Amino acid sequence: MIAQLRKVSAFSLVSNKANADAILSGNGEVWVKGYVSLNPRSGRSPFNGTPVYTGFLSVEIKDPHGVTLWSYLVTPGSESQDISKDFSKRIAKHLAAALDGEHPAPTQR
Repeated sequence: MIAQLRKVSAFSLVSNKANADAILSGNGEVWVKGYVSLNPRSGRSPFNGTPVYTGFLSVEIKDPHGVTLWSYLVTPGSESQDISKDFSKRIAKHLAAALDGEHPAPTQR
């Protein structure tokens, strides 16, 4: 995730919370949904196929006072060889779009 966020030039990462204008946090999980094999007789066991992964990644950015400024949830789209990297790329893409004003944050009511 950090490698993908470093590619977004609109902001910079700092190592100390005290120096941050905003704090990014998140939660995610990846698990095996099943197994795929080209041999229809092999069954769906781990020994006979390639694992298919699913999961989620949810992140939010809060200001130093704890007010949520932005949040996003990604789930798998198309099949990916590296689901964790795919999640990170998609979060970074949507964060960059939000910073550019393409997807403004919702207003509080």
